Amino acid sequence: MGSKRIYNYDLIKAFAIFLVCLYHFGTLNYDFLQQPSRSSYILYFISGISSMGVPLFFMVNGAFLLNREYDLKKHLLKTGQIFLLLIFWSTLTLLLTQKAGNEITSITEFIKAVFLFRQYRTKHLWFLQAMIYIYLLFPFIKALYDQKESKYTIYLTLVIFLFTFGNELTSNILNASSYITGIAMFTKSEVYFFDYVSPFYAYCSFALVYFIIGGLINRYAGSIPYHTYAYYGLFLLSLLLLFGIGIIKSLGEQEPYDIIWGGYDTVMTLAMSFAVYILLLKVTLTSERLKKIAFLIGSNTLGIYFLHVPLGFWLTDYYKRLAISTNTSMDLLYTLFLMLLSLALTLLLKMIPLLKKTVQL
Repeated sequence: MGSKRIYNYDLIKAFAIFLVCLYHFGTLNYDFLQQPSRSSYILYFISGISSMGVPLFFMVNGAFLLNREYDLKKHLLKTGQIFLLLIFWSTLTLLLTQKAGNEITSITEFIKAVFLFRQYRTKHLWFLQAMIYIYLLFPFIKALYDQKESKYTIYLTLVIFLFTFGNELTSNILNASSYITGIAMFTKSEVYFFDYVSPFYAYCSFALVYFIIGGLINRYAGSIPYHTYAYYGLFLLSLLLLFGIGIIKSLGEQEPYDIIWGGYDTVMTLAMSFAVYILLLKVTLTSERLKKIAFLIGSNTLGIYFLHVPLGFWLTDYYKRLAISTNTSMDLLYTLFLMLLSLALTLLLKMIPLLKKTVQL
């Protein structure tokens, strides 16, 4: 893998962590139900872009891990390290974001919150939970992936796709049909037909699809057709469909549907992520300064991911009091500020031997 390719992966990770920060601490109001306006619909449409943030990370991880040799013992140690990071940052995040009168009122409740991840302040750590899930299955996936015939890997990917993205697609089609016809054929809990036979019932199992696709793109990068406008078209069409599903679900439930969190296991976000992933891989980075910036951010995304939540938890309250917080451009700048501040603290922690391992793997 050449240096250009490495910088492009860093570029993807930098873009992904920006989307993650924007999703968690963007302040713009796109509640088109309470305040219906053209701008609220536009903001809701644009917000769907952030659904690519975490999926892009899964794809980059797949590109790296599936296309190199690994040692099972070291891999298991790395899995254990991820688990320790999960518990460490769950604990630290809860401590750093604890406020007077908060819902955690006892040591027992705090311990439960650390391990059960039911607090909204630690929900972002589901990414590490998903990575543990991937790492535990990785030796089997890798064994199939390394076979000369790719049909086994494709078969596995299709099976996982069926029970994750396929299930959600069925749900979306039925929701849309019920809304259009006015006939509710199934209840909300009945639309997931395949759960009772699914070998991939874990809520984060869809991450495996992104992971394997990332590896396959890396393996067959030279033979993947590249037509820029086709990928742009795929991205826009998928974003529009995600927006449409979000509108239908919002109207049905009478509250804005979160198309970012709810978009991860949709075919639309998968298609968007695939298109953007290819587009960013094909970007020619000629500027040495841009390469250094991409590398600096891309190689520190884990630390940014951990630190942006406690920072955003405290800073966003103050930012919302400013009149400029309702401006789209300022919202993007605030997200950039939060990301760069998290980056600065990550670099600082890396300079302290005892804390270095808390922001990297």
